[in-house]
Amino acid sequence: MSASDAAAVEAAVRAEDVSAVRELLADATEADRRALAKALKPLLAGPAWELPEPIVFTSIEDGLAFMRSQMTATARGEEPEPPAGERERREWRQLSRTPAFAALAVGVAGGRAAAGRALDECRGRDHHVSDADWAAVAGVLADRNPPWLAELVDARLSDDWRHRSAGSWSLARRLVRMDAIDRPVVPEYGAVMVWRLAQPPPLSGPIPAGYDQPMPEPAGTGGDLLARTILRDPGLLEHEIWRLFTDPGVGKEMEGAIGWGRLQMGEQWTDALLELAGHGHLDRDRLLDECLDAFLRDFPPNHMGWYASFHDRLGPSVDEVAARFARYLALLAAHSKPGVSLGQRMCAGLLDAELPGAELSGAGRLNPEAFLAASGPALLFPQKSVAIAQLKLIAKLAASKDRAVKDRALATAAQAFAHQREDVQAAALKLIAKHGVPQDADARAAVAELASALSPVLQPDARALALVPPPPTSAVSPVPGAAGEGLVAGGGRAAMAARMAGVEEADELVLLLAQLMEDASDALTVERALAGAVRLAALPLAERAEVARPLLKRARKQALNDFAGPFSGHAIRADMGWLTLTWGTGELPPASMMEHLGWHPEGHDTPWQSRRPTILSGILSARIGEACTLIAAGRALQLLAEPDFADGTISPGELTARQALWATAELTPCRYDLEAARLRAAPGADEELALEPSVTLPRAGFRAMPWERFTEGGTGVHARLARVPESASAPHCWPLLTHLAHPLDDRQFAVGHTGIRLDEMIAAWPLLCPHNPELVAAHLLSPLSDGLGPGRNAAGTAARGLASLAGEFGRICHLALVTGLSAASAEVRIAAADAWTQIAGEGRLDPALAAGALEFGVTRGALKLSRIADGLGHAAPDPVAAAGITQACLTATVALLPAKPAGLHLLREAPAARTPCLPRRPVPGAGASQLGSRAAEPPSPSGRAA
Repeated sequence: MSASDAAAVEAAVRAEDVSAVRELLADATEADRRALAKALKPLLAGPAWELPEPIVFTSIEDGLAFMRSQMTATARGEEPEPPAGERERREWRQLSRTPAFAALAVGVAGGRAAAGRALDECRGRDHHVSDADWAAVAGVLADRNPPWLAELVDARLSDDWRHRSAGSWSLARRLVRMDAIDRPVVPEYGAVMVWRLAQPPPLSGPIPAGYDQPMPEPAGTGGDLLARTILRDPGLLEHEIWRLFTDPGVGKEMEGAIGWGRLQMGEQWTDALLELAGHGHLDRDRLLDECLDAFLRDFPPNHMGWYASFHDRLGPSVDEVAARFARYLALLAAHSKPGVSLGQRMCAGLLDAELPGAELSGAGRLNPEAFLAASGPALLFPQKSVAIAQLKLIAKLAASKDRAVKDRALATAAQAFAHQREDVQAAALKLIAKHGVPQDADARAAVAELASALSPVLQPDARALALVPPPPTSAVSPVPGAAGEGLVAGGGRAAMAARMAGVEEADELVLLLAQLMEDASDALTVERALAGAVRLAALPLAERAEVARPLLKRARKQALNDFAGPFSGHAIRADMGWLTLTWGTGELPPASMMEHLGWHPEGHDTPWQSRRPTILSGILSARIGEACTLIAAGRALQLLAEPDFADGTISPGELTARQALWATAELTPCRYDLEAARLRAAPGADEELALEPSVTLPRAGFRAMPWERFTEGGTGVHARLARVPESASAPHCWPLLTHLAHPLDDRQFAVGHTGIRLDEMIAAWPLLCPHNPELVAAHLLSPLSDGLGPGRNAAGTAARGLASLAGEFGRICHLALVTGLSAASAEVRIAAADAWTQIAGEGRLDPALAAGALEFGVTRGALKLSRIADGLGHAAPDPVAAAGITQACLTATVALLPAKPAGLHLLREAPAARTPCLPRRPVPGAGASQLGSRAAEPPSPSGRAA
């Protein structure tokens, strides 16, 4: 472009004539635009900033006098005249915010980033840019049509919190209407539209002049104003309006306030949509269908309230609900409470509706079979109110005169036995007790099978209904140590652990990987998927890619959540993401996540292939990394450490056979896979470990001043090794296994770091060395100690891990079990009670060791008797567990009498708290004083009471 053209463009910009700028740039080529950018560089860059002239004082008195004079002038309202250069820069700064300047800047910008910065500054002199001005700026971009235009629009919509005042949606909509770009697919396009099109509602009076006067109330929602705004752009009715039901983020925007906080934005949009539907501009049936489908999309559950209220305002009739019966049933499996509650309300309406011929079943216009088949997810919904509401609906069918419907309803209600809340389980059991156990054999068998998931507290009621078998009779020696008798006889499991089935099919592997990328807290399932992925690496890559294709996008997102990885041990689900990617694409993880994300320069970090694990779960992560290496190389062999049994152990003969297969293939086993296999196959450590219990308490003190009180540390029960033997079979894993401190994988560390799931990390610990339960229990004491205080922790996972330990339960195992019973959370105490019941049933509980652990923790101020008594109450309904409770409580009570700790009476009452029919057994051959002295003695080196 010529110099005269450049001068004309500059004149149009300084005159703030955005239309003239567009007209002058309309036919410019890219070469013309580069030349124009060079010619107008002084205008685009602005005056150079100059340092002000320094003010020099010869003395402090002169400086003070100058400051006083400036303060006096400011108080009188006098402002010093700025220098000419500063005045010029201020004027340019105001000019750079005008639409005309933005039109020039985007018209000659060298790329997307430069154009984005120019649009960021486009706010107008009065912080307002009209739609006509935005149309002109969009016209400049449409005339130019650069290849990065769609990316620019998407980026600005995605970062709309920064660009709301810069018209990101107005610009996008104008470009769509000009056919310069396709409609943006980013979800923010629909979400930002909600805010951008909303209109200020009319007020019942004038806006007050002073800030201390109240604002008038809105005179309506302004829905009619919004409807007219939408009608001025008819294309919105064809596409954009329906994005309200498909774009995540819309529900959150609908909760925003308008009308000075007196109204929600969703109220205005609801009135507008209803008005448009009432005048035939929108299809009401489609509005209803799209609204229902929104509940089944992957939207945040806490932003679904507007959709429920909009549905209610639509007010579907019974016929409309009946026609969409399948959609409403699908809502029972929605992820949000508003969605499930809506499905329940509509099903209740159909249930109460009159239908000729339905009097026998009592189902009204509801299809009872379909409804009962869809009820499972609602019965297991985490919130109590939802599950109880579903049980009430099922209760109406359970009162049916049709025996088949009644039996099916009772069998369906039994699914609530698996709910995480005990009161929901109790409500389901009460429903079955009220209407009777199903007469149909299959339904009765289904209820009995589900009853095994009931809380131990509810087991007696279920036994009274003959839903669970009576407990096996077992002769329990009342005095621990009686030779060959009681719970401790044999010292191991009562029954052999079940064998583990390997993953042999690609479809099963994909299902496991999909589950583990969302929740990797089942360590055995992780092991099965890990071994299955290596075994199925023999499949052609194309076949693996086709099967894994639906998981790859999610896998890549999950894999990027381990910032210290790959394979740091802090995010097992991220490790499963990398395993999925490697199996489905053959792609190996990057050497370092920080380098991959660009936060560290290349070569800054140690590659994961050369890193040693720093935490216990890092051993599992390292094995997943080794598996990725094997898969990428196409080496499809059975992993040496794949568990042979459900307790994580491997038979020595099986390990020998697996090693022979690796030798036949002329391959060297992976380091951590080999060491994990040896630990799982060996009957114990190379040398006996000497573990001693210890307690830590918070330290309180004062700083410099008496009122500056502080508290450091927390209450904890721990174990320490008197000596650490070396291990020839697992030299790389053994240092981590014998390091009992957990500074990098405890609750305190997790609170300060993102992306860490302690439950998934700790779930892997019991499988590391299943033949050494005392060592595993020593590690589990760390998360169990976290559970002694408030806050989220993984103590429940640790308590459940205790029950899975194989072998003899020693002193540290009993200490960990009692620590779980003293947890602050009732959920953890119930998990520890379940572990007590299981261990007692297997004959591995030693009441003397339990009493010693209880006395140790209470006298040192770490454990609370009130919590322990409550936890034991959950195990008391089981006769075998109750016998151990009676012995342990009696022994501990005698030992604690001199100290008189708070709640000692609760410990005496604990054995009969929930088992009133449990007979009190005399202690033959020993009085209370003998038991007290026995408990007070230190345990012998073998771990038994002396």
